[in-house]
Amino acid sequence: PGRVLDVDIQACWGGCDPNAGEVRVAPMLFYILPRLQYPAVTTATAGVATTITPTVDLWSSGVFSLTSGTLPTGMMLDTTTGVISGTPQSVIDAPLIISYTTGVNTTGVNGAPLDSVTSATEIIVAAPTITLTYPSVTGTVGQPLSVIPTVTGVSSSATYSVFSGTLPPGLSLNPSTGAITGVPSGTPGNVAVVIEVTDTYGAERAGVLIELL
Repeated sequence: PGRVLDVDIQACWGGCDPNAGEVRVAPMLFYILPRLQYPAVTTATAGVATTITPTVDLWSSGVFSLTSGTLPTGMMLDTTTGVISGTPQSVIDAPLIISYTTGVNTTGVNGAPLDSVTSATEIIVAAPTITLTYPSVTGTVGQPLSVIPTVTGVSSSATYSVFSGTLPPGLSLNPSTGAITGVPSGTPGNVAVVIEVTDTYGAERAGVLIELL
């Protein structure tokens, strides 16, 4: 890699005698460059770790750099391997051009540098799908009760709130975890409420049915 090869081509008539007058010699230059190819499109999800690995011939002095575009927040380019990795933090469509400079600094016939190759790629970061479910529970007035939700697709900064309805006296909603806990008081019966979870990427609601005996 990086070598410039000189090749002599002989055009011969009546036998290839290097001393014959009819021998013509033409110099040819071969410039050897590495392969570099990133996936055309990578679909990622905000809040989920993602790794993009190029197909590349690594040279000992090669360096990767971002020629055009901006990486999604939370992701980085390894300048030695060309791997793009990290956890994207926001919804974005990021077209990029990555350059791999060989460090050989060869100049072409027209003076154009031949020491680097480029590859285009695009990272499309979508919002995660949020799911929130609560089990139907049966509790007893005056006895401790705990209702734990099942939730996916939310970040650590998600907040929970009562969207509609009212929790029975003695029960409260944890705004950070969505858990409903406490010691219910008041009149036995069925209580239905709707809980909403909200974070940077969106919101989702789920109904909760609490039966008190």
